[in-house]
Amino acid sequence: MRLISIIIILVGCGLMFYVKRSTKMAIFLLGLMLFSLVRVPEIPFGEGQNFLIVSFLLSEWRRWKGYLLQITSNPVVFPLFLVCVSSAICIYASPYVNNSTRNIVAFIMKELFFKYLIILYAFWGFDDENSIKPCLRWSFYGLLVLTFFGIINLIDKSAIYVNVLTESQINELYNVSKGDLFTERERFRVQSMFSNPFNYGYICLLLMILHYHAFIYKMENKKISIIALSCCLFGIVVCNCRTIHLCTIIVWLLYFLMSIKRGRRAKRIGLAVIGVSLISVFTVPFLRDKVYQMTTMFDEGYSDTGSSLEMRTMQYVAMWEEVQGHEWTGLGKGYFVNEMGWGGTREEHVNEDLKGLEGVILYNMFERGYVGVFFWFIFYFLLFLYIRKNRFLSPSVYYLGISVLILYLLFANMTGELRSVYPTLLILGYVIKVLYVKRGDAIVQANQYFFNLWRGNH
Repeated sequence: MRLISIIIILVGCGLMFYVKRSTKMAIFLLGLMLFSLVRVPEIPFGEGQNFLIVSFLLSEWRRWKGYLLQITSNPVVFPLFLVCVSSAICIYASPYVNNSTRNIVAFIMKELFFKYLIILYAFWGFDDENSIKPCLRWSFYGLLVLTFFGIINLIDKSAIYVNVLTESQINELYNVSKGDLFTERERFRVQSMFSNPFNYGYICLLLMILHYHAFIYKMENKKISIIALSCCLFGIVVCNCRTIHLCTIIVWLLYFLMSIKRGRRAKRIGLAVIGVSLISVFTVPFLRDKVYQMTTMFDEGYSDTGSSLEMRTMQYVAMWEEVQGHEWTGLGKGYFVNEMGWGGTREEHVNEDLKGLEGVILYNMFERGYVGVFFWFIFYFLLFLYIRKNRFLSPSVYYLGISVLILYLLFANMTGELRSVYPTLLILGYVIKVLYVKRGDAIVQANQYFFNLWRGNH
């Protein structure tokens, strides 16, 4: 199975040199969905998605000059410049990064080329509003595969694909194989083809927003949309993550409230889904238990495994005690793993209150301090401002962009970023590119109008 996955990745790399740019983005999205565990340890940065990124950049080398000439007008360049500044400060303040040239290069590649620059690759890859259609088509097939392995995971109580791809590696903290980590614990969770069920739930929720958007605005076949949405709903439910369930409710209501003004179709569908959901919660025992389980995150004395507000408060206090004297730049990238006993060389845990430290702001504050949190916030705030500023150019794309951005912010601060950044920036790159193109078209039309008006007066 591992060999087959590597072969498929290599085929995708080869296709990058022959297909349209929008299809290249679809291949990359499919890689994020299905092959996050594919690694070739003999090659530096040998993750499957990294192979696809490198292949995309090599396939676009003829256009690099044009991309560079447009750099001053590209709306994602300045936010990315701030990320570069933040990364430079992080390297300077992190002894586990700046102790060797190899570590510095690895950090730059992982943090920039294989993470944040994805939004730039997406901006280059998409052309207009319809250029998302290859992503819709390829992600539909990806959802079928994810659901197939999810059903096997649910029935067999073991993530077969994960065990094969990780070669039955043992999680040292719980002393079980990584594919059985979430099946042996108190709360059973389906992870399908991901190492973590939260990643499975997140990609399903993100694609649910995307395919619902395509369904409402008739960008794909109705039957395909219904099947895709069903697969997404299956993943959201069986991942059994309260964070995903809560994010689903919030983001769905947000999207519905924004799109309800756009016509009867969205209103009818939205009201129907809300009605069916409310009835199901009170009549289906399984769903009723899920709602109860989700509300336990607010209970102080609840003993079920998982996060709670009380746990987050303890983590915040413990984190603040640890970073005293290093508030501005934090304790350095890699400090948590190497010095606190959560995956590094230390066998004992230095501070038990930091167990399960999650939330991107907490983690950034711990390792990067005020400076890291500030640059992280500014990056996403600038993306929000651009989408918000140009919302009237394409309201439907605006709804999509805001929903995806809010989803990421909720998820990243409840559970940590995990693998949420990659697909999020891919979709946001599409949203910003569509608004950018429409803004350019609007300026051209306005100039033409005033030119015709001036010519008519003379």
